[in-house]
Amino acid sequence: MQITDWLMVLITAVYSAATIFICRANNRSAEATREQIAESVRQFNEENRAFVTVNFEIIRGGLAVLHIQNHGKRIANNVRIKVARAFIHNILDDSSKECFEKLYDATFTLGISQSWYISMGSHIHLQKLSEEILEIDISYVDNISEHNEVITIDLKQYFWALLYDSPETDMSQEIKNIAEGIKSINSTLKKMKLESDLHNLQKGNCMGDQLVE
Repeated sequence: MQITDWLMVLITAVYSAATIFICRANNRSAEATREQIAESVRQFNEENRAFVTVNFEIIRGGLAVLHIQNHGKRIANNVRIKVARAFIHNILDDSSKECFEKLYDATFTLGISQSWYISMGSHIHLQKLSEEILEIDISYVDNISEHNEVITIDLKQYFWALLYDSPETDMSQEIKNIAEGIKSINSTLKKMKLESDLHNLQKGNCMGDQLVE
């Protein structure tokens, strides 16, 4: 073979190696791009999904409730909230127990930011209620996927809590106090006006008597 032939062979080999290297690099880049797109889609779906939570709360200064709420950005459909039967049977208040039984069999929809409350009875029953762990199975779907989780709440961990409604309750009480104060002032003003009118009337009668004389 002539030198030019060897050069052509060498050039061809180098070109082939370079082509293989470029193809592999392109494949790795394409794979990385696909993974990045898939991760972006996953993050978008995670940020824009329905997100149903169930929390234990004390409201109205003494009512123990479960607060079911959709914090997500999509409507939650086929929502099922199944509280452990052992806990339901341990509820003292019969009407509350009946509501929990109905909740166990219910399937409903939660709109965006929509929430519901279900009563467990008075806070004075908390000691009895805490004898059973509050285990809750939550399942629902949105237009992207199906979601399911199990949470447990140990009510004994809330014995330290001060029963307190909210700043809104404080504001309501302040408004009530102001209204009562205004009512008291109005009552005082009316009394003062009545006394003034009576005094003027008596004064007028006296002057009338003097004129008669």
